[in-house]
Amino acid sequence: NRPFFNARRRQEQNLLVEKTGAELRKMMSWQKEDTK
Repeated sequence: NRPFFNARRRQEQNLLVEKTGAELRKMMSWQKEDTK
């Protein structure tokens, strides 16, 4: 059961990172357009 728990936690962490990344990308979008 332990490996399943670890995999589940890793999944949730990835989700959190992706959500945070999306928010950051939204905030930083004006900067990214500069470097095209």
